[in-house]
Amino acid sequence: MTMRQAFSACLFVLLLTGPTVADADPGSRQLRVGQTNIFCVQAPCPWRGIAPAEGDRSTPSALLWSDQNLPAVKASNADARRISEAWHADRCLLVDGQMIGATLVVDAILGACP
Repeated sequence: MTMRQAFSACLFVLLLTGPTVADADPGSRQLRVGQTNIFCVQAPCPWRGIAPAEGDRSTPSALLWSDQNLPAVKASNADARRISEAWHADRCLLVDGQMIGATLVVDAILGACP
C-alpha cells in the first residue's frame, strides 16, 4: 500500500467515525413546560404538561407529558428549581431539552412562554 492509499484509507475511516451534527443531540428541541392553556371542567385534565413549542396548543394530542406532578427533571439545580416553581405556580417556561421516557432533560431555560 502506498503512502497516498494509506492516507486516503485513514481519512475515510475518520470521516465515518468522526463527530457529526446528528451526534450533538438529535432529540433536543424547544419545549413548553407547565401550564398548557387547556382547560377542562373536571379531572383528569391536562392543565399542566410538556409539549413541543411549535405544536398545536389547543388540544392535548401534542403533549409529551401530562400529569399534575412534574416528571423527573435532569437539569442544573437552579434550572430544576425554577422549573418546579413555575410548574407549581401554573406558569409556563420555554426550555431547550427533551423528554426521555418519564424524565425531562433540560439543556437551558429560554424564558417564559410567549
